[in-house]
Amino acid sequence: MMSPVTDENIEHWLNMLFGHSEPGDAVHRMMTATADPTGEVTVSVTGIAPQAPEVTGMHPDVFVKRGVKDSIDRAAAGGTILFAALVMEVCAMTDDVSDEVKAEGRRLMVAGNLQLHQQAIEMTQLYAAARDGRRWMAQHRLTGPKAGQIRGPLMFTGPLDAVERGIEQRMIRRAVGL
Repeated sequence: MMSPVTDENIEHWLNMLFGHSEPGDAVHRMMTATADPTGEVTVSVTGIAPQAPEVTGMHPDVFVKRGVKDSIDRAAAGGTILFAALVMEVCAMTDDVSDEVKAEGRRLMVAGNLQLHQQAIEMTQLYAAARDGRRWMAQHRLTGPKAGQIRGPLMFTGPLDAVERGIEQRMIRRAVGL
């Protein structure tokens, strides 16, 4: 029988992955903790650096999703994934902007150019899940009026929160069997 990953391990891994980014960082980090049939746990961290479409032939978001999937597939080949976490460096809009400014931001985001908007900020987002159903989220604002503000990591159990419905979050939950 597989031993569960301890709270101390998870806290260590989350602290290792989150809260150390600087503005301009572009490398996402994917971490998995996998148990082999004997119960030995192996931890791996993969850096995923979005590339220009001219280099990869695909949109940077698609490239990142493929990198996450590949990392999960490699970990699953080594055993059962007990814990998975994804830290992403993203651009978002500042709080308290008009609907018109939000619409302009959405147009730029679809084109992969949100960082060009005057009210865009950089932030680091973490999403993690354990096989036992626990999930964690965190956010670190790197630029903008709330630069330096860190929220989390916060642990969740039970029903999904609305912000957990993204593609990357579903990939992380599926990786651990949720």
